[in-house]
Amino acid sequence: MAAEQVVPLSSIPFDFWSAFVAAGFGFLSGTVASLVAPWVHYFIEKRRKGIEYKEKLISNARFLLDKSESITDIKKSSLWGFIESHLTSDEKNLVMPVRTFIVQADDGAEIPEDDRRKQVVSCMLSRLEKEWHLTK
Repeated sequence: MAAEQVVPLSSIPFDFWSAFVAAGFGFLSGTVASLVAPWVHYFIEKRRKGIEYKEKLISNARFLLDKSESITDIKKSSLWGFIESHLTSDEKNLVMPVRTFIVQADDGAEIPEDDRRKQVVSCMLSRLEKEWHLTK
């Protein structure tokens, strides 16, 4: 076996320009990353806060729907603007009808009108959760 020769560092040619270019690219990429990272973080946080807001809005509307005795109580709440703005025209006609209709359940019992209206609002909230991709 031949003995390995040790090459002194002084005999290895040092290319100043390659080191300068490598350092420049390192500096440039670090600078870009430090400028871009806060913006990426901001947009991720903004999206997360928007999702949290929508989830809380739906949760509050469901709580109001559960605790309210009538649709009139819901209309008096601060959430009515949100609820009304997301009802389709057909849903609005069912929740705020000009005429009163009597609806019967499958077993023949009448469903109270306020309960039927609350069911329509509940279905709207479920639809909105799906549209906003909040269901898991």
